[in-house]
Amino acid sequence: MSYSTTKQSTDSTITKPIISYVPGMMYLQSTLANFQQTGSEVINDISQTYGSGDKVEIINRKKISIPCTIAVDPVEFGGRICPECGARLFHKDLSRVTLKDLPQGSNLTELVVQRVKYRCSNPECGKTILPPIDFKSERHRITTREENYVMDLLSHGLNNITVSELSGVDKMIVKEIDKRVLLHEFAEKDENGDWVLKKPDHFCKYLGIDEFLL
Repeated sequence: MSYSTTKQSTDSTITKPIISYVPGMMYLQSTLANFQQTGSEVINDISQTYGSGDKVEIINRKKISIPCTIAVDPVEFGGRICPECGARLFHKDLSRVTLKDLPQGSNLTELVVQRVKYRCSNPECGKTILPPIDFKSERHRITTREENYVMDLLSHGLNNITVSELSGVDKMIVKEIDKRVLLHEFAEKDENGDWVLKKPDHFCKYLGIDEFLL
């Protein structure tokens, strides 16, 4: 992918770079906060197995890996000062994490995020600081928009296995997201901090019971 900029296009409201467009390439806004791509994507062929027993299905797909970083490093912006003791921070090494992102059609997508890891120069402190990733889910190694996509699929009544196949997210992560959504919709915390079912606004008049296999 080409990132060369030759001149600026300016009107009364917008100033934006003119990109050297390449045939076959599509340039879109990522909508991810502080996302910055750092190189060309890498495309690999992969095989995934779904189901179990006699219902095993092998699906051949493509996986698109996009190298990136965070556009605004809060540590650099803050002057490399340790938030604990006020001493200077120094560049320790690089940290890399892979996040699953929204699929592109049937192709799976992942973001390979590289960040600078810092360490406090004060030997009595020694705190290590890793700048946060604004577009990462709080609980999983997926992007926030991928997590929202999973919740949207679940809200349409799709089961966990189908959601896992469509999104590329591991079925156990889909299960955990589904459980969290159900808890917030049908349960609440009591005075002890334990989850209990919400009291219904109204009660049904009739209760049906299926006696099959009872």
